[in-house]
Amino acid sequence: MTAVAQKGSRQDHKEGRKMMEKMAEMTPEQRADLKTKKMTLTLDLSTGQQAQVMALQLDLEQQRQEKIENRKEQKDRKELTAEQLYEMRSARLDEAIRVKKEMKNILTDEQFAEFETNIEKKKKRRGMHKKQRRSKK
Repeated sequence: MTAVAQKGSRQDHKEGRKMMEKMAEMTPEQRADLKTKKMTLTLDLSTGQQAQVMALQLDLEQQRQEKIENRKEQKDRKELTAEQLYEMRSARLDEAIRVKKEMKNILTDEQFAEFETNIEKKKKRRGMHKKQRRSKK
């Protein structure tokens, strides 16, 4: 990779980080609204579907905000025990199952298939970013 390309890559990373910090400053309602609008554009949601997705997204963002607040309060985080790690991961998977079921009820079969495809693409991108970070160390 050329020096110019590396510099551009680092610049993109810094800009992405700034964007994430700005998103974190938004209220759960604002984040849920933006996610719902993005899904509306991607999946062509009806008005009724938009309302249902907004309610689900709002619930998820409020839970996310609570988790963030709890982490801030736990300044003296120690390493998790195997049992705590299991409980945490199990709860995360249970939540993912719940969300998937709710989305399946809200969306048409075609929309749900596209929703699943978009999630897989996002996972792949996230995986590529992790690989890049590991190779730089």
